Amino acid sequence: DVERSRGLGDVYKRQELRSAVSKGNVRAAYAAKGALITGIIEIRRHIPEVNPQWVVEYINNVVKYLETWVLLVDHAHMADETERNLKNEKEQVALDEKELNESKDELKNRLVTDCEFNEAFIAIQDGKEPRDFNTGLQVRTILLTLRSRKNKLEFNRYVAEETELLLMRIEIKVDYLHAKVN
Repeated sequence: DVERSRGLGDVYKRQELRSAVSKGNVRAAYAAKGALITGIIEIRRHIPEVNPQWVVEYINNVVKYLETWVLLVDHAHMADETERNLKNEKEQVALDEKELNESKDELKNRLVTDCEFNEAFIAIQDGKEPRDFNTGLQVRTILLTLRSRKNKLEFNRYVAEETELLLMRIEIKVDYLHAKVN
C-alpha cells in the first residue's frame, strides 16, 4: 500500500528530525529535514494521479512543520548559549562579592591596626582634611576601591538577573515550539 508506506516513511523521517533537534545536532536536523523534502518530491513523482491541491497542501504543511523545527533548533541553541552566559555572569558576581569582601576586610584591618589611618578615616568621614596627606590618600583610595567594587557587583547582579529573565523567555518559546511540532 503506497499511501501507508509513504506515511510510515514520513513518520520515521520526522522521528529522526525530532531526535536530532532534541540532541542539539543541527547537521542531523537539517539532514532529516532534507530527507523529508526529498520524500515529498518522491511522493509527487510516484503518485501523479493524486489531486495536485492535496500535494500543495501537504507540501505547505510540511514546510510550516520544518520551519517550526528550524525555529526550535535556533531557540534551543540560543537557550544553551544564554545558559552558558548566565553561568559566567553568576561566576563573575561571586568573584565581585569576594573582591568586595576582601576590600572591606582590608579597610577593617587597617582601621584596627593603624591609628594614623583610623584618624584619617574619621576626618574624611567628618568632611575634614586628615593631618597626613599620604595617609588620607590611602584612605580615599581604599574607599574609592570599595565604592567601585560595590557598583561593579550591583551592575553584574543586574546583568545576571536580566540574563536569567531572557533565558526564561527563550525556554518558554522552546517549550511552545516543541509542543507545536509534537
